[in-house]
Amino acid sequence: MENTVIQIGSNSVRRVEDLVASVCYDNHLANYHAIISVPVLATIQSFFHKYPDDTLLLACNYCRKGLYFDITVSTDALPAGVNQTELPSPILSSDVQSLVNQLADEVEISDNTVRLLFCLNGIGDNESERRRSVLARFYQPVLIES
Repeated sequence: MENTVIQIGSNSVRRVEDLVASVCYDNHLANYHAIISVPVLATIQSFFHKYPDDTLLLACNYCRKGLYFDITVSTDALPAGVNQTELPSPILSSDVQSLVNQLADEVEISDNTVRLLFCLNGIGDNESERRRSVLARFYQPVLIES
């Protein structure tokens, strides 16, 4: 299991990118790197916008279906007397929710955590092409010459 604590700041996005890249490349999942990093980064940036004073915990683990990322909003900074069970589930903006639903295989939102599941047993050609088209709507491919 890999995890990191993230606070809003200039190096927070870089730390997330490094963690996702490490998980993908260390486990021979380079083909999944963009499909995993885009929804994870979008979710984290959405939470930074909604919860600017809180910290986030990003945890990665494996399950029978594949790989999942838990993004948890820290409740340490809550005012005294607030019961954690009374807190609403974290809500993503509609555009981030749409992007995440199109790229992750499953999205679970509970308590103060969003879980993004990515199935790694292979996907069909149609699903692969659909995901590539989703990524192309948000990002332009870049040719890097060495």
